[in-house]
Amino acid sequence: MDEKKKIWVREIMNPDVEVIPATATVQEAAKRMKEQEIGSVIIIDPNNKKPIGIITERDINNRVVAENKLPSEIKCKEIMSSPVITIAPDIELTEAMHQMATQHIKRLIVMEKQKMIGIISQSDILEIAPYMIEILQDVSKIMNERYKSEFLAGYCEKCGNWSDVLDEIDESFICENCRTKRNSSNF
Repeated sequence: MDEKKKIWVREIMNPDVEVIPATATVQEAAKRMKEQEIGSVIIIDPNNKKPIGIITERDINNRVVAENKLPSEIKCKEIMSSPVITIAPDIELTEAMHQMATQHIKRLIVMEKQKMIGIISQSDILEIAPYMIEILQDVSKIMNERYKSEFLAGYCEKCGNWSDVLDEIDESFICENCRTKRNSSNF
């Protein structure tokens, strides 16, 4: 089979990353997430604009709301998850999925030449899941057909004789002679 179709992080990532400075309040971050209808914002160093953390809806819930803190009084840098976990854009999507699973995270920051160029999330991956499943089904069919065409020499399950060409009929592999006898008895 030809080399499998690889899907790269670059193809799936979202290049529009919402950022907010570490000095912003959690309330500002929550408003931004609501306005943009997103589940996270990247926290950047106000001096060099590099990503230093991430705040998710879960962070706000667990570290602010559940602790009865005022979002307007808490700075993003106080509750952000840090350091950010990054991935290169030329990595296979399966590696990104593996990294998310093993590190128990839902998002990866895509970095290229020390610059943030995007974000990839489990949601992004789920959006293409039907396409990936369709590809797997096609590959399975091709492999099944190849198996049938490449491995059909052996002993006939009806007469026990060796045959270089077996046909699968009614879930049994039979030789040409038995197939011919079977077909003539059906008429």
